[in-house]
Amino acid sequence: MPIDTIIEGDPGSIRASASWLRDHLAAGVERSADAAYQVRNDTDGVWGGAAGSAFRARMSAVGKAADVFVGGAREAAAALAAYADDLQTAQAGMVRARTSSTWPSMPSVQWMCSPL
Repeated sequence: MPIDTIIEGDPGSIRASASWLRDHLAAGVERSADAAYQVRNDTDGVWGGAAGSAFRARMSAVGKAADVFVGGAREAAAALAAYADDLQTAQAGMVRARTSSTWPSMPSVQWMCSPL
């Protein structure tokens, strides 16, 4: 019975996805949150009454929701980066298993080690 020693996956591609989440998506949403807070602050003392208060409350809610989203995107990016590292480590271990097998009766056939 052969032993499968190949682990599918591309750590570099996973790292690229993590980078995009962190550097583009999270950063862009963070800028949007900052803009919502800035617009809210800019109207303070200028736009009075119930409408002004309601607008500032809405902009605060938008900013807070965006902050939560940014945190989630950064957590996802960190999880993907950790997974990429673990995948690369596991793949390297399987390469070592295929290339340095000390079992003479277990030749490496492509990505499977098969007992004779």
